[in-house]
Amino acid sequence: MVKIKGNWLLIASVVAVALYWSVAAFVPGAFMSAIGSLALLAFGGVSFVLYSETAFRVVVMGDRSGEDDGSHLAVYGTWLLGAGAVWSGLFVLAWLWYGQPASWTGTASSSFGRHVMAIGFLLMFMAPQTSQHGIIIKRSAWLFIALALAMSAGVWIGANLNVSERPNIGRLFLKIDGSRPQCPPNREVWVASNSRLYHTANSRYRAAVVPRRCFRTEAEAKSAGFIAAR
Repeated sequence: MVKIKGNWLLIASVVAVALYWSVAAFVPGAFMSAIGSLALLAFGGVSFVLYSETAFRVVVMGDRSGEDDGSHLAVYGTWLLGAGAVWSGLFVLAWLWYGQPASWTGTASSSFGRHVMAIGFLLMFMAPQTSQHGIIIKRSAWLFIALALAMSAGVWIGANLNVSERPNIGRLFLKIDGSRPQCPPNREVWVASNSRLYHTANSRYRAAVVPRRCFRTEAEAKSAGFIAAR
């Protein structure tokens, strides 16, 4: 039975999720990205700094706990979570600052932080599965099988999926969320918030743009100081 009365952690979690979606419905996507990136940078940075010295001793100096119970993996995993969060936060803030260039998306740099955090979560999982006799295979075998299948599927998809075949998530989101701002039909040149790029009707990432400024022609957009999206 779920305990609600007096369970402030549950109540706070539900309120936080509800608050996020309530705010996200009205705040432009760029601002939400900036807020989330700053939160990642702040909270991830705290973990990164607090665990840096201990992680250094664990990884470089080879320190282990007296019981050798896998706690060193948890320490290193927590530090990696912080490091990945810092990288992701800085990357998104830089991406927003430079006008959300499409060429930055889907790159190794954009994915690096997520991969670091994934390894951190893996180490956090492995920590209680490790004893002085090594890894408890029975508890971890299914995880390694799942990882192998996921990696195989990822390699296959990456090798067989062309860029032009990738689903346009922005277009799908705009269809679902009809409340998103739209430009008048006679203004087909769109500029997203906090961006120096303008998107025409034929622009590759036009469907993902939440317009904040609308122009009739490219000449108008250029005269206002914007440049064409690649």
